[in-house]
Amino acid sequence: MIQILLGAVIVLGLMASANLLVTFAVIRRIAAIEGANGAPRPGVPLVPDVGREVADFAAALLSGGEISRRELAGRSVIAIFVSPGCSPCRELIALLKSGRGPVDAPLLIFIAGSADDTVVLDTAAELSFSTWIGAADPAGPVTKAFGVLGYPTVLRVDDGVVTAAGTRLDAVENRQTATAAR
Repeated sequence: MIQILLGAVIVLGLMASANLLVTFAVIRRIAAIEGANGAPRPGVPLVPDVGREVADFAAALLSGGEISRRELAGRSVIAIFVSPGCSPCRELIALLKSGRGPVDAPLLIFIAGSADDTVVLDTAAELSFSTWIGAADPAGPVTKAFGVLGYPTVLRVDDGVVTAAGTRLDAVENRQTATAAR
C-alpha cells in the first residue's frame, strides 16, 4: 500500500513539475510576442510626449476624402484615438456625444480598426458631429505618426506638434497640467 502511495506521489510530483515548466515557457513566449509587437512595458506612458512632432501620415476619412500631416500645419486640433471595445473609450465617446467636449479646436477622431468593420462604422455614426473621423490600424502608420501606444489617447496638436497629451479630455483643455494627466 505504501509503495502505491509513494508511486502516486512521485507521478504527481513529475506532472506538477512538467506543468510548471510548460507554464514558464508560455509566459516567456507571450512576453516575446508582446515585445515584438511593441506592447507597452510597465512604467512606460501610453501617450506620446509633449513636444513630439507628428510624423508624415495620410489617412482616408470615413466620410470620404483624406487627411494628412499637411492639414495640421498652422492650426490647432484635438486628435482622439479610441477603440470601440474599450470601456474608457466608450465613456469618452459618450462624453463627446453629450457635447461636453472641447470646442476651441476641430476634432480629429481615429477609431481603431478597419474602414469596412461594422463596429468601426457604428462608432463613427455616433461621432458624426466630429470634424474628421477615420479608421486606424492600432499598429499602423497613423498611430505610429502620432506616437499612440494605447486607448484612449487624447492629444492637442498645434501646428503639427503635440502640446498636450493624456487619456481624458481634461488633459487637452488645460495645457499647464497636461503632463500630469497621464
